[in-house]
Amino acid sequence: MANYKLTRRTVVLAALESSYADPATAITAANGLLCNMAPEISAEGERIERDPVRDTLSPIGHVIGAKQVPINLTVEAKGGGVVASAVAAPEYEQFLLSCGLVREDLARLTLDGSSAGFLVGEIVKKDLAEVEGRILQIIPEVSGTGDDARPAELIVLQLSGQFADTDTFKGLTSDTSGILDGNPGTAIGYRPESSPALHKSTLVYFFRDGILHKCPGWRGTLSLNIQSGQIPSINFQGRGLWSDPADETMPTPAMLDLVPPTARALGARIAGHTPVFQGLSLELRNEITPRRDLNAPEGIIGFNITNRNPGGSIDPEVSALAGFNPWEAWKTATPGLLHATIGHEMGNRIGLYVPKALYDSVSYGDRDGTVTYDLPFTARADDLGLGGGDDEFWMIYS
Repeated sequence: MANYKLTRRTVVLAALESSYADPATAITAANGLLCNMAPEISAEGERIERDPVRDTLSPIGHVIGAKQVPINLTVEAKGGGVVASAVAAPEYEQFLLSCGLVREDLARLTLDGSSAGFLVGEIVKKDLAEVEGRILQIIPEVSGTGDDARPAELIVLQLSGQFADTDTFKGLTSDTSGILDGNPGTAIGYRPESSPALHKSTLVYFFRDGILHKCPGWRGTLSLNIQSGQIPSINFQGRGLWSDPADETMPTPAMLDLVPPTARALGARIAGHTPVFQGLSLELRNEITPRRDLNAPEGIIGFNITNRNPGGSIDPEVSALAGFNPWEAWKTATPGLLHATIGHEMGNRIGLYVPKALYDSVSYGDRDGTVTYDLPFTARADDLGLGGGDDEFWMIYS
């Protein structure tokens, strides 16, 4: 038998817990998660020095107090595919929910005609009826008869009533009209949530070539990184409760066979401007706080999400100030709408919607001799009809 371990022989299984650190949570090979190279796990504990006076200067050694398990991993930003003509959740949904996001069902309105004229962020309303929703994503029409052909779609957060086949509706800002071709389909949205009662947690099994680390009660934060022409990625950083590792047979995980989209043709706009840019990032920036408990076996009973401050950055090329003036927006603290869509196939599209991106600073950069902006921003709530915020950004799977 080999007496060494291989780095690449790493498997991560993850299952959403029915309640925090629930020992009855079931986990199987079907809970496999496709991670990028080098997911990280470590042991973290309080090193408590013992310092009694003695007749020698030799140190007496330390003990380890409260223990926890940091687990960080990166996944490809891709959808969950299509199941029975409905958009499915991504295989990493449990981590999204364990970062203090909640899932919202969105309406996918297929148009009988073009989406031209409609605006991301505007409210659409059915004629002569109290049926309305806010557009979070626009999927343009692709004409033709091949596999790439698709009708135009609006991904809408339903605010009141329900749209139905042949409904005529109008954008209240653009004054653009449309007709619904068929009853609405579904899409999935994830947004931040402040209520601790709605914060989920995940049981993680981390296998490192035959050594199993069980980590219940994982909660964390996330960052989305998009680079031109590359596969976008989501990095999850969090921690869970300590369990002693053990030798265990490696499982053969079942994972979704779906090729992730590359970052191209994002249709991105910021404050009404279509940028020429290379990178876009979004960070949730949760604060994860341990709950200390003298009754807990390792001194910590769990982890809470106690604060967040979402934001990110974008690096557009500099153009005439008449078309795009971030200096003025920064000076007046004027936020702008930021949106983009990764991917073009149903079930493998991820939309990003930031209703109020507020610049933290403005500075010049350089990209191969071309002047760029470095624009870090903070994402602020917009109250899209949810009753007081919790909508600094949306990740939309359509």
